[in-house]
Formats: sequence, C-alpha cells, structure tokens
Amino acid sequence: MIDLDAIERRANAATPGPWTYHDGCGYVEVPPCGAIEFKPGWERSVHFLARVHNNHVEGEDGLGFDGAFIAAARTDVPALIARVRELETQLRIERENVAELEERLVLCSSRRRGG
Repeated sequence: MIDLDAIERRANAATPGPWTYHDGCGYVEVPPCGAIEFKPGWERSVHFLARVHNNHVEGEDGLGFDGAFIAAARTDVPALIARVRELETQLRIERENVAELEERLVLCSSRRRGG
C-alpha cells in the first residue's frame, strides 16, 4: 500500500515551485527560500537544488530527461496525490452504492419468495 500521507508530507515540506531544469548546464533550479546561506556576491534570486550528471541517453543529444523529471515532480507529485485521493473518494462512494443495491436486492428476493 502506498502511504499517500507520507508522500504528501514530503511534497509539502519541499521548496515551493515551480522548479525548472536547465539542460545546458544540468541544474535543477528552485525559487529562493530563507534557509539558504549565500556567500558574498552570490545571486539571491534563485538557488540550485541539484546538478544532473550522466543524463545522456544513447542516440539522444543529452536531452536531460532526469533533470526534467526532477523539476516536474514538484508539481506532478501533488497533482497525482490529489487525483488518487479523488479516486479513492469516488471508489468509497461507489462501494457504498453497491452495498445499498445489494441490500435492496436481498430484500426484493426475500419478498418474492414470501419471506
């Protein structure tokens, strides 16, 4: 079973998005946050979360699939969590509907047999 609550806690604790990937240098960039200590002269408008190495795919000219995936995960993961929760709610409702219909069916069958 997937622990959606744990995944959601990790997603909520991560630096807010949007995150971006720069294919030319291999960096995943995130918006600034107050927890970073900048050295004198460093740019304070953004910071780099990761540098993706060895992302070259044979036959493709280093398109940076891993970096693009990491950057997109910041918005994809919360969207997937929301969709799973929505589907779980729909499933619960449908199961309740089926249970109600089964009860009605049993009652109707019982009446037809004179019980």
